[in-house]
Amino acid sequence: DGLGWEPGIVGDTLAIVDDNVNGWICDLSKYPKSLSDCKKVNRDGEEVRGIRINRENEKQFVYNSNFTKLAYLELKGDEFFYKDLITDFSAETYLHKYSLAALQFRGNTLLFEEITDFNGVGGGLICYYRIDKNKKYCMKKMEDDKSYSDGTTKFPYGFGEFEGKWLLYQKRSSDPFILRDMECYCKEEGICPFESATEEELNRKPPLVPSASKVRDEILERIEEEKVLPKFDGNEVYFCAYMERFLMNVGNPGNCPTAAQMNRYLKS
Repeated sequence: DGLGWEPGIVGDTLAIVDDNVNGWICDLSKYPKSLSDCKKVNRDGEEVRGIRINRENEKQFVYNSNFTKLAYLELKGDEFFYKDLITDFSAETYLHKYSLAALQFRGNTLLFEEITDFNGVGGGLICYYRIDKNKKYCMKKMEDDKSYSDGTTKFPYGFGEFEGKWLLYQKRSSDPFILRDMECYCKEEGICPFESATEEELNRKPPLVPSASKVRDEILERIEEEKVLPKFDGNEVYFCAYMERFLMNVGNPGNCPTAAQMNRYLKS
């Protein structure tokens, strides 16, 4: 019953939030049928919103905790380990602070937004956060950004994401998307979230996921060579719809391996 909000998926891991601001982490390789088959994120008295999965490690997460805090979460075995990651707003946004929102999490780098409220008019400042350095890198005031006598600034940033040195964002209540070269921004403005990153790391592309047909053909070829049924993470799989000409013996059609299991099998 109810609705799921802000779903995110990486590998076999699904993260969602329900109507009652409870966060849930689901292991899709276990074929969950209801939220009771997933792990609840919330600590005592905590509201959870906007869970972001690390694109390079599906056991690590950042989420909005009680509206004005970002928390880090890691799943080790069956246990969650928590750390309050960002609890303060910048000086330029503090007096009009509203909420902190995680936008994207990849490797050691988090992109997030400090959302502000100026008498009912929203603003937003985009920042990077380097978990390995415990350091925040926020965008600087631009010429058209409005400043106030109390020292605060109404920043225009809205939704955003990054890929390598590129930051893509949309201004609030505005149509155009803006692409910023953070390597150039570092040289010009001194805001350098990738200060220790190599050129190779900056230009690194997300790993390609092999197509289902390619994986199937490689597994079938290996079965034919070795004359044994494969074991995916130690469990024999006797039937799978896309391997049926070899694996028709016995078994449960729901026992198909996940993409991650198949890829690990091919590398073993």
